Amino acid sequence: MIDAHLHLIEPNRFHYPWLLEVPQLAEVYDLKRHRQEDAHANFTGYVVVEGDVVASDQIAEANYLCALARDPQHKILGVIAACRPQQDQFADFLTRIADPKLVGVRRVLHVVADSTSQDVNFRRNIASLEGHNLSFDLCVRANQLALAFDLARTTPHTRFILDHCGNPPLENEVSMQLWRDDIGRLAALENVSCKVSGLVNHLLKNQRFLALRPILDHVSVHFGWDRILFGSDWPICLLAQPNLHGWVKGAEALLETQAETTRRDFFSNNAKRLYELH
Repeated sequence: MIDAHLHLIEPNRFHYPWLLEVPQLAEVYDLKRHRQEDAHANFTGYVVVEGDVVASDQIAEANYLCALARDPQHKILGVIAACRPQQDQFADFLTRIADPKLVGVRRVLHVVADSTSQDVNFRRNIASLEGHNLSFDLCVRANQLALAFDLARTTPHTRFILDHCGNPPLENEVSMQLWRDDIGRLAALENVSCKVSGLVNHLLKNQRFLALRPILDHVSVHFGWDRILFGSDWPICLLAQPNLHGWVKGAEALLETQAETTRRDFFSNNAKRLYELH
């Protein structure tokens, strides 16, 4: 089993402005702490995703995560680094973070103006990722899925991974219908895949894991079982679930009726192929 969406949060090393709004996570969540949480989850490898550090820390964070990944004892198969594709110096930035363990980059788009992903420079730099064999993780709100579609459509040779199923708004049925429609449009683009990560954080009060099954059903129908993959979103998932093990078991329960080959693809093989992990 591969966890395709794991964060390391280390305020003793880097600066995370968003922690001011989420003080529950303003602690050290490093590999040592993760090992304690992961004792019963049976993961064989991980993709570590950047932690939305300040821009001045991005190169240092990318180099640090890749250095950890080069040590096989950590089981980090790939790293998704933070980036600012709208910047003129993007090509130089990619050179400075280049590493065999770097498999993709991400810019959290729900914290910036919608116009950011529409910028000509942004799209040109996203298109250049193909030449570096890097993917781009799409981290957007549900009401930004149309923007994600437009970005992926206009850069068809770049591989995109949609984080958190596009953050389905379970609390509002009207918004959910828009989410369903937008997911259908996005999934029609062959260069886009979908990460079933962080969904536990969308559960409403007193809802159980099975409430997420319609989400999984919808993305599996549109993307197909060969373009969806699992990610825990640790430690963010701890905001909704006491421990990692509980969330993994809940995710496994969502697939209990699926064939063994389907479960193996979802929890492992698709991550290897879509992120080109070695």
